[in-house]
Amino acid sequence: MPSYYMVVQFVPDIVRDERINVGVVTFSAGDDRKSVFLKNWERVRHLGGNPANIKASCAELGRMNIEQLTTASASWGYGIQLTRPAPSLLDSSALLLDTARRFLVDPVASQPGYKTKADVLRTVRNSLHVAFARSMSWAARKLVQEDPDYIVRGYQDYHTFDLTAANGRPIFAVNAMSFEVPRSKSLKQHIDATNWAIEDILRANKDLPISVVASKPAEHNAELYSHSRKVFEDLGARVASDTDLEQWSDEMAGQVKQHLPSYLQ
Repeated sequence: MPSYYMVVQFVPDIVRDERINVGVVTFSAGDDRKSVFLKNWERVRHLGGNPANIKASCAELGRMNIEQLTTASASWGYGIQLTRPAPSLLDSSALLLDTARRFLVDPVASQPGYKTKADVLRTVRNSLHVAFARSMSWAARKLVQEDPDYIVRGYQDYHTFDLTAANGRPIFAVNAMSFEVPRSKSLKQHIDATNWAIEDILRANKDLPISVVASKPAEHNAELYSHSRKVFEDLGARVASDTDLEQWSDEMAGQVKQHLPSYLQ
């Protein structure tokens, strides 16, 4: 009697077809369902995923019957996807062990280190991609250009940001910072340059949303972080951290939608 398996995947961005396997579901006649999921969600978090939300979706899969699982594999498009059922001559239990070994990579948790600016920016980009996919049409997402070389005109100068969403004109601009890195001259220079960009741009366009997404500071950078955050906010920028990144991303997606015609929203 054949059994079937489906691979559960987290897909942060359909356009780039970036995905990670997070679980395997097997079943056979008589609704003999079995499943196994990752224990270490570090890679998912690194791609901008929210492990709590993904685990909730996985729990929902565990309550589905075979027909519902098959329907989900054909209809689920964003965030969580399932591969179509694939047959095997193994029984459901043996198939679960075999597919978990082949499709799941559950790495040993890495030793604590620190996030770099590139790590923070990668998380920001992926979180935005998830928020855009959740709230906008395919056509609308193609209109949004994310270009680190996009130039934003200020009152006296021209500025670039780590990430700028634009549709003919800038919609929002973001700089990413890590306050976990060793104290360095380059971090202070980046802070000073960001202060000048915020002040100069908002003098010319006070309604442009400018954000700084910063990692939680290491102890040696705590004072610098507190001072920098106050200056950013006093100048008119929004400061977001890891804990409110999902909410911030949804707000930025809302900003984009306001600049699009209703038929593309």
